[in-house]
Amino acid sequence: MKKVALYVRVSTPDQHVESQLYDLRELAAQKGYEIVHEYEDRGVCGKQARRPGLDALMADARRKKFSVVLVAAFDRIARSTRNFLQIIERRRGDRGCDGAFVHDHHLGDSGA
Repeated sequence: MKKVALYVRVSTPDQHVESQLYDLRELAAQKGYEIVHEYEDRGVCGKQARRPGLDALMADARRKKFSVVLVAAFDRIARSTRNFLQIIERRRGDRGCDGAFVHDHHLGDSGA
């Protein structure tokens, strides 16, 4: 069974991460993935490079706690595709994470 991490983020404190988590948990269950941890950043802008939840996710990726990260959309991790790919490549370079699976209702599924 593939071990996965979930990452969710909302930009303002009055927004909620629950719908993102629900969708990602459902996706993990459908694919038969084992969720090892859920990382979240609430009220944090995606332009900030340092975020507590994302930093913890990256640290655990280096420790090989999971092989895939599930996110609701690219912009939950990074504001630009370039920045997103840099983050993923850095993790692959560390041999900590095989990739990311993005679930976006508007784009369909892509990734691992």
